[in-house]
Amino acid sequence: LHTLTGHMDNVRALAVAGNTLYSGSQDNIIRAWDITLTPPVSLSRLTGHTGNVMALTVAGDTLYSGSFDGTVRVWNVSC
Repeated sequence: LHTLTGHMDNVRALAVAGNTLYSGSQDNIIRAWDITLTPPVSLSRLTGHTGNVMALTVAGDTLYSGSFDGTVRVWNVSC
């Protein structure tokens, strides 16, 4: 069991694609985590939303995020 720390507010959304877990938070940030490592390690922070991140989904190399700022953002998450 591991606890992933890094967000400054409640985590509201999760999505998994391959070896990467994405977490979206009320701190307006999306984090990417390498879940093959023990413990998992934060790979990056995706910034741009100005409201709470409430929804995440991944399709192929694209991450979609929905936020209380009224936007859906589209991220290229290919390695």
